[in-house]
Formats: sequence, C-alpha cells, structure tokens
Amino acid sequence: MKKNKLSAFDYKIFIIFALFWVVLGWLGFISALFGIFYKALFAAYFFLGAASLLYFMAGKKIISRLSFEFRCALLSSFLITAIFSFFVTPTIFSGRDQGSISEAAIRLEQNHKLEFETSASKEFFRAYRPGKALNFPGFYYDAKGNLVTQFPLVYIAWLGIFYSLLGLFGLVMANAILLFLFFSAFYFLSRQFLKIPASAAVLIISATSFSFMWFFKYTLSENMALALLWIGILELIVFLKEKNDFYFFSAALAFGLIAFTRVEGFAFLLMAVLILFINKEARKFLVAEKYKRILFPALALAVILVIDFFANFPFFKEIGKAALKIFDFLPKSGGSIPERYLNPASRATGIFFAYGILQYLILGIIGIGYFLKKKRFSEIIPFVIAAPAFLYLIDSNISSDHPWMLRRYVFAVLPALIFYTVLFLNNRLEEKKKLIFSGSIIILIILNIPSFAKYLAFSENDNLLAKTKEFSQQFSGNDLILVDRLASGDGWSMITGPASFLFGKNAVYFFNPSDLKKINARKFDKIYLAVPDSGSILYDKLNSEYQLVYANSYFLSASRLKIANMSGQDSISSPEIASSETNGKIYEIMK
Repeated sequence: MKKNKLSAFDYKIFIIFALFWVVLGWLGFISALFGIFYKALFAAYFFLGAASLLYFMAGKKIISRLSFEFRCALLSSFLITAIFSFFVTPTIFSGRDQGSISEAAIRLEQNHKLEFETSASKEFFRAYRPGKALNFPGFYYDAKGNLVTQFPLVYIAWLGIFYSLLGLFGLVMANAILLFLFFSAFYFLSRQFLKIPASAAVLIISATSFSFMWFFKYTLSENMALALLWIGILELIVFLKEKNDFYFFSAALAFGLIAFTRVEGFAFLLMAVLILFINKEARKFLVAEKYKRILFPALALAVILVIDFFANFPFFKEIGKAALKIFDFLPKSGGSIPERYLNPASRATGIFFAYGILQYLILGIIGIGYFLKKKRFSEIIPFVIAAPAFLYLIDSNISSDHPWMLRRYVFAVLPALIFYTVLFLNNRLEEKKKLIFSGSIIILIILNIPSFAKYLAFSENDNLLAKTKEFSQQFSGNDLILVDRLASGDGWSMITGPASFLFGKNAVYFFNPSDLKKINARKFDKIYLAVPDSGSILYDKLNSEYQLVYANSYFLSASRLKIANMSGQDSISSPEIASSETNGKIYEIMK
C-alpha cells in the first residue's frame, strides 16, 4: 500500500536531490575560481548524476517508496515554475545588475575563465587604467587591462553552466531549477511544523506572491540565495532531529555556498553555526569528531575565501565601499541621524501594500513575536537564520525605485514572513476555528492576486534581442560602435552587451567625448555613434569637435514598465506595462 504522507525516506530523497544541485553549484564556483570552466566538465557531472539515478531507481525501487504527498509537492512546484518560465525573456541587456551578471556568465563560458578582453575594452583601458570600467557596466579593469566582474561568482558560474549546455534558454532553466528547489524545500520545511492543508497554503501563497514570480524573470543572485537559504534551513532542522553526518554536511554545503553567493550569506552561515553550538545535542555531535566536523569545514571555507578574494577582488572592493556607508547612520559631530533612517515607514508601507506584502509583514512579525514569547525555539529557527536580512526593513540600502527595491526582501524576509504568517494563524485558529483559518488563507491569496496577475504574463524586452541583432548586422567585426545610454530608450537596457558578447561587435556604452582622444582610432576600420532621435548631449558635444556623417537610421522596440518619476514625493503605485519604441540615427565619426 502506498504511503500518503511524508516520511523520513521522503525527506532523505529530497535532500539527496537538492544536494546534487548544491554540489553542481560548488563545481561551477570552483571551476570559475581556477579558470577551468568547461562544458565537458558539467556534461560529465550530469551524465554521472543521471547514471546514478537510474542505478538506484532500478535497484532500490525508489519511486515506489515515495509517498503520494511527496510526488504531489514536487509536481505542484514543477508546474508553478513551468508556468512562470513561459513568460521569461533572458535579461542580457547592459546597464543594471541583471545584464552585467548575464554577461559575466556568458563571458565565463566563452573564455573558460573570469578575465576577458575585447578590442574595444583594450582601447578604453588606455583612458581608465585599472579600476571601474565605466564603459562596461558591472566590470572592473585589472592590472593587465582585462575585464573582471564586480559581482559574486557563485550565481555567475551557475548561469554559465546552463548557458554552456542550453544557450540563452539555459539562463531561464538555471533560474527555474532554483525556484523549483525553493518551492519544494519551502513546502517540506512547512511540513516539519504544519499539517498538509496549512503547508499547501504556504505553497499557494508563495506561488501567487508577486515578488517570487517577478524576480524569477531576472538574472539576479537573489534567486540562488532564495533556494540555498531555505534548502539549508530545511537540512539544518532535519539534522537537529536525526544527528548524522549526511544531514550535517548537506546543510554545511548549502550554507557554505550561500556565503559566496551574496554578502548576507556569511551572516546566514554564522547564524546557522550559532544554532548548532547553542543546541546541546548538536554541539556534542560536532565536538565528538571536531576535526572532521568543525576544523576541516572551517579550514576549507577559509581557503576558498582567500582564493575568492584574489580572484574576485572587485566584488570585495564594492562590498567595502557599501560597508563604509553603514557609518552614515551615525550622527555627525553636532548633527543628527540621516532622515532616511528616521522616516522610512510611510513610503515602505505604501510599496508593500502595492505589491501585496504588507499583510505578511504585519502578521509575520506578530507570529515571530508569538513564538519567541512562547519559547518555541524549534519554530523560531528559520527566523534566527534569516534575521540578518530583516535589517533591510530599517534601510533597504538600495535605490528606491520599485519593484526593483523589493529584491532586498525576496530571498529571506518575505519567505520568513509568509512562513510565520501561516504558522501563527494555524497555531491560533486551526484546531478550534478551522473555518476562520481557511477564510484567512483565502483572503491572503486574494490580496496577492492583483499585483501577481498584472505582471505574470509580462516579459521585459521580449523582442529587443531580435532588434539588437538587426542593429548589429550593420557593422563589421572591426568597427567601433559608440552607443548613447538612451539609444535603446532605456539606460537600464542598453544593447551594447549582447551586441558584443552575442554578435561579436565592438559596441561600447559611451558617455565621455574626451575618451575618443585617448584611444587609438586606427585600430578600427570605422567609428560610429548611435544616438536616439529624442536628443543626445553626446551628439551635440561630438558634433562640435568632429565631422559626423549620417550613415543610417535604426528602430528598436520593447515591452517595459512605465515607472513614475522617482524624484521627490514619487508615486508608490505599481508601474504600468508599456510598449517602448525608439528611433535613432547612426553617424560615422570621421577620423
């Protein structure tokens, strides 16, 4: 007779499954660090994984031993993710984090190492020397003039793996696997504390939440942090019950990897370690074999951190700059605390309401307080680990345009708030007031729908890549194309990246006319300038110093969000979906 409810075997199989992907993340990360990032390596890993799966399925009859609930949970997570994936366009355009991260991943796959250069970047290195490569957003010049990403490497390598195997669709698949793992792990975590109906409510609420659906569309490291954090929390809680090496090292690998995925990951890792040493039985387990379970993992982590520091120094430099801004909180001599810390509530509250988050903020915090008061320490573990990210509720430390700013909350804060919202309502209502509990869950889901439904089918820049290809075909591989920031109609979606790494053109984001005097123009057959018809200060300045000869016109179109002016008392209503059309001209700059 088939089991209908989750068993210890179900949890073990899921954690093995999750471990396969976590180890793949480590493999990509280490390969990037050592400059041995090759498709054959990852293909071999998948082959071994598939062969092992077939062997154990045949020999141990794994499928027949899995509960019906386990299958339903995975199938539900898969279907939700598949639906989301249908409405995604790979975010590969330059100007903002997602484009720079995608470019870094594709360059990593193309060059098999982090460092790369182009004919254009070599010339602009003359103007800027080592440091931030302003013409190539998201990159730094190293001492040799190579471009190196300023973002953490784990997620970049993860994207690079799937790009190497599946091309541009691989970027979508890379995020799809992460979201599937999150939904599945989140459900199984909920089942540690809740019955099936309440755990299903956690999954449905998460699946209809705007934020998870929205940021899934973008190549941002929050997607990987989301999966790793909640896989790690699940594995830690299972370990605290089972106390064996398999669950301990599974959790250690997940938390270790998230430490290199986002800077908050180090804080999550420290909180997990704190829980282990506070728990008397877990501490006894660790100390029993301290070399294997404490010293070796700590030493391995330290060695990788040192290697990562030198391989990815621009990232650590950016983090150092960001850390210094923390001191802005402190009042200056004779001054006061900056206003942005004193009165953030009204704006944040409006944004949370617009995107269907406010209700979870209120109920989730009440729930956290309730379980802390009741000293229900097992239930409070997810909050303790995610707690460092709750500092973003005080200051998001990101530009205030939305929904962009919500990325600070999507990987730790929002899942925790949803989890404690349902846990609290279930604890207070489920046993004696089931009808009220069910009604509350239905209301929460209904409140999710407006923002979720509005943007589900939206795909930013869905046809811009084809237009970029048409644009690029006008030039030879040895031409230099200087592109105005607004040539595509949006400075956050510049065509320079894909024109270069996909179509092999020397396209450069150009903003400083004096740079033209610092590069060796003779290295290129022709030099062009692309500007929008709406007007360009860049064109005006160059036209006064050089002879600009009209060469051609271009047309670019894309679907985008129409976001309210972010200056002053800007609107906190959700942005509208709009079609953007940009006409422009291409001029040859005569040498």
